[in-house]
Amino acid sequence: RCRPETKDGGEPKGPPGVCWPPLLRFLFPPGAERPESTGRLELFARYGPVDEDGSLRGGIRGTHVHSEFEIRQMIKHETKEALLVVLKKPRATAEVIVEGVLPRALEQVYTQAEVRAMLTGVPLDRRGEMKFADLQVVILESRRNRLKALLRDGALSSRGGNTTPRVPFQSKAAQILMQGLDTRKLNFQEENLLKQKRLANYASLLSNLEDQNQSNTLIANTTLMRSLGDVDDRWDRYCAVRRAGRSSYVQARNAPRTPRDGSTYVGDELADRHP
Repeated sequence: RCRPETKDGGEPKGPPGVCWPPLLRFLFPPGAERPESTGRLELFARYGPVDEDGSLRGGIRGTHVHSEFEIRQMIKHETKEALLVVLKKPRATAEVIVEGVLPRALEQVYTQAEVRAMLTGVPLDRRGEMKFADLQVVILESRRNRLKALLRDGALSSRGGNTTPRVPFQSKAAQILMQGLDTRKLNFQEENLLKQKRLANYASLLSNLEDQNQSNTLIANTTLMRSLGDVDDRWDRYCAVRRAGRSSYVQARNAPRTPRDGSTYVGDELADRHP
């Protein structure tokens, strides 16, 4: 039992808290080889607490015990809705991005040690139990940070922190694939191949995902678009995409663009930096 009985055999007074044995039984069901502990923990914060057997209940007065299939569907739905909230874009646009990120979000799994480390700051009452409201705040904040990192850095390892490698400027492999198609005279097959390669390289730079079905407009713009530059070019054309660098390196005539305290550099103003 989570709560010790009183001397007269009754339950102690006060609202029931959350103790570790039922919570761990829900997060790591016996017999499960790879339990969805991350999704279960976040589901616990939304629809918990669980009973003493580690089962999540619902329905009228909690008479229904959710099955494994129901829990799996609830995890998928809640994770998708949380990604849409974190993304802060129109739903029609965000759903395309979320569908690609959702499988990686569902693959992340917490160990018991990671769960205990996450909840180590939650205070215990005199009965050794944790308040469910305190657990909700910690778990939901952890979910928000996890999904924001996933959307920002792409695929993360199940232990977190490892981001996918990024190409700093231009790609030498892309330059090799485009060689032979920069001549003035092309036959019909070479012209179609050039359109296909330019669409693959430049279409995502010209329009958002919801506008990728406008084929005629994209073909016309990719044909007019100039090259991204030489492979050895050291000028970063994607500083706005990376949210780094200054919006302009031109000095103003009347006032300096960067605040200075005497001869000491203080830093860029917010207007001088890319959004």
